[in-house]
Amino acid sequence: MKRRTLYDSFRFAVEGVLHVFRTQRHMRFHFLMVVLVLALAKVYRLNRTELLVLFFSISFVLITEMFNTAVETVIDMITKAYHPLAKHAKDMAAGAVLIASINAVVVGFLLFLDDARLRAVLSGAAGAHPPSLVRTVVIELVVLLVVLVALKVWGNRLNEPRGVVSSHTALGFSLATITVLVAHREVVVGVFAVLLAVLLAQSRLERGLQNFRAVFTGALLGICLPVILMRLLP
Repeated sequence: MKRRTLYDSFRFAVEGVLHVFRTQRHMRFHFLMVVLVLALAKVYRLNRTELLVLFFSISFVLITEMFNTAVETVIDMITKAYHPLAKHAKDMAAGAVLIASINAVVVGFLLFLDDARLRAVLSGAAGAHPPSLVRTVVIELVVLLVVLVALKVWGNRLNEPRGVVSSHTALGFSLATITVLVAHREVVVGVFAVLLAVLLAQSRLERGLQNFRAVFTGALLGICLPVILMRLLP
């Protein structure tokens, strides 16, 4: 039997994370919330202690979701028939995710809905003239939607059953690009946003929902459109 190396252990762990992301809708939602929460942490300028609490809460939710998926996978591997013990095991695993999510929500309320801090953030945002940025983002999303609809109609005329562009990939890379452009000084937030977009594109390919050309076109559109509009619009 071949001895497992440290690299093998790390690779298997990464494959486990990718598998959960590709197959579990709730995990993709959790990753999206991670990006949004990190962006809020930047806006609220959380201190080191608050960031530690926030990262622990985020990690707790992701870990319990992965354990929940592992329990469900093992039970489904053992039996497909209904069994009350299998039901209890799945319910308890789902309950762990629920408790972790409630804990994360409570932490979020305590960190982000403090009256004094919320007033400081809103007053600081008002002084930074955010309407221009919000207007640019809204315009970019509207233009992207129009382009995607036009490409969808064009694909139907070309008898392309899966479309000429992946709308999900285009939206994912568009939001990731906007995040990188807005929070360019926060490398962690940008990396999480890009990683989420890449995993989304990979899931579209591995599940056979779109071909490589459609996914690549969607990624290219999602990257180029925000960059162009950010340059053109004030």
